[in-house]
Order: sequence, then C-alpha cells, then structure tokens
Amino acid sequence: MLAIIAPHPDDDVLCCSGVIHRNADNVMVIYVTDGSKGSPRREEWGRGLALRRMNEAYSALSKLGVKNKDSVIFLGIEDGSVDRNYGKLYDQLLSLLQKNNITEIYFPSPLDVHPDHSATGRAILSLAERGLIGRDKVLYMYIIHRPPIVSARYLKYLADLIKLRLAWKKICTRADPELKMEALRRHESQFPYLNARLKELASKGYECFYFRKL
Repeated sequence: MLAIIAPHPDDDVLCCSGVIHRNADNVMVIYVTDGSKGSPRREEWGRGLALRRMNEAYSALSKLGVKNKDSVIFLGIEDGSVDRNYGKLYDQLLSLLQKNNITEIYFPSPLDVHPDHSATGRAILSLAERGLIGRDKVLYMYIIHRPPIVSARYLKYLADLIKLRLAWKKICTRADPELKMEALRRHESQFPYLNARLKELASKGYECFYFRKL
C-alpha cells in the first residue's frame, strides 16, 4: 500500500494526483492539518471551514478514483500549528505507518518553505532514519512551496537542493493535467486563491519526486 502524506487538504492533488489515480484501490491518504485557516479571510477560519475542506477532500479523491473512505485519514492538527504539535504528529504517523502494510511513502520535503510542510517532512525523515517504520520502504519527497527567486532565502534553498540531489534520486511520473485540474476544482474553498506557481504546478503532465530506498 502507498501512503500519501498531505499537510493540508488539496496538497495531495497538487503533488500526487497521478500516483493516487493509478493506485486508487491501494492508497492511504493522510491529511495532517484540519485546514481550518485555509482562507485569506479570517472571518472564515474555524470548524466550519475545516468540515468544508474535509468534504472537498473526499470529493477530490473520488474524482481520482478513491472510493474507500476508510483509506482517508484526517489527523486533525490545527492548521498552521504542526511545529507546535510535532510530538503529536510524530506519534500519529508512527502508529499509522507501523500498523499498515505501507511500501511507499510520499511526503513533503523539509526544504518546503511552508512551516506545516517542512515540519511534516522532518517527522517522516526522523522516523525513517531511526528505523521505526521498517527498512523495506521507498520514500518519495515532493516540494510545493519554494522561496521567491529574488530573495536571500532562495540562495540557501538552492544550496540545500543541491545537497538533496546528491543524496536522493529524482524521478518524474505521468499525471493527467485535466484530471488533476478537475480534482483540484473540487477544493472549491481553495481554488480561487491558488497563486500562479501552484496553477503552473497543477497544469503539468508530470509530477516529480526525490526518492530513496530504505
């Protein structure tokens, strides 16, 4: 079974729609946060938005062919607070990845500049490096958010990316851009706010990962 670790509902579609569609009957999707702050309008934050995003996630996954709701897990960590709840996340991921027959794990890279993404990536890498999730797994890292090109932070990002490429192999796999966009549109609360970078990511006919076998 494959595990897709998504910090927020809709990250799974942005990074892994092709992977999910090809393995719809053999995939577990784990949403780390509740998405309750996923709006530029603070008055929309809260439980109502979290429930809406949960329903949108189910709808998008259904579009990608995932029919078994038992394979969709919501950890419920408050949006934007993964760093503060790192220990809780660590224990939740450890339990899920040990209990299920997971052979491949797709997760955000610690290089991703979104704090919820980078903290999630650190947790998975720590579990892997400590040998707590077995030695027969294949890890696939993805990056959704990167720093602005015109920034000092981008130079450090590039240096870290070079180190990553020396240690991990890069692979790109097919993805149907029309299907991805249709699934992404199911996230109605998020789609109007997608920036140009994310729309470009969604329009491509491939998805790229850095991978390593344990």
